[in-house]
Amino acid sequence: ALSLLSLLSLPVSAGSPPGPEEQLVAAAPRWGWRNVSCPACRVLFGALDLALQLEPNVARVGRVASRLCQELRLARPPVCRQAVQLFQGDVVAAWARSVLRPPEACGLLLGPRCGHWDILGAWNLSLPAAPKPPVRPPAPPPPGAPTARILFLTDLHWDRQYVPGSAAACPDPLCCRGAPREGPGAAGFWGSYSKCDLPLHTIDALLAQLPNGTARAGNDTRDGTGGFAAAYWT
Repeated sequence: ALSLLSLLSLPVSAGSPPGPEEQLVAAAPRWGWRNVSCPACRVLFGALDLALQLEPNVARVGRVASRLCQELRLARPPVCRQAVQLFQGDVVAAWARSVLRPPEACGLLLGPRCGHWDILGAWNLSLPAAPKPPVRPPAPPPPGAPTARILFLTDLHWDRQYVPGSAAACPDPLCCRGAPREGPGAAGFWGSYSKCDLPLHTIDALLAQLPNGTARAGNDTRDGTGGFAAAYWT
């Protein structure tokens, strides 16, 4: 089955066919579902659907999914292995309960030429005829009302594999990893506006620079956090 999928998904060229490693290296700039043909997609999801109906073994399905990900060049081998390891439980559980059949899944991934899906199609909702209640503008608090300081942190994504100086642009889902490099396009010390998350020292520096606020009786703020009534980290 894996060999059949490879034949259905990989382009045919004249001369002696390159080996698996050469194929993966040559495909590096174009990882993704666009390497999969429509017949290969249908065979893939048909096999997964049948396997999950017969025996939804998470570890076994994960091993097959990792191999298929590599054979079909959906991502580099390390990315395939790590993604399957992280998400195999969720994916197997979702697919086993999914109402999406193989033609619909392939239409979602490859477009309408490979299948029909209307999950995000137009839909209507009838509302009751009751009138909306009148709008009441919010009233500001009166002068002298008590106040509080709130700390709100959002989207602090830590990448424990972040390497300053590594490539900030890459074909993988997450970059700024690997060996440092010279020249433009290198990951910054504090982070990069690219497909990258943050190094831990950036988050450490952020927390260390929090303002102390104003000390009150019984509320020593010298540690940098005592001046906040609450902290929200989302």
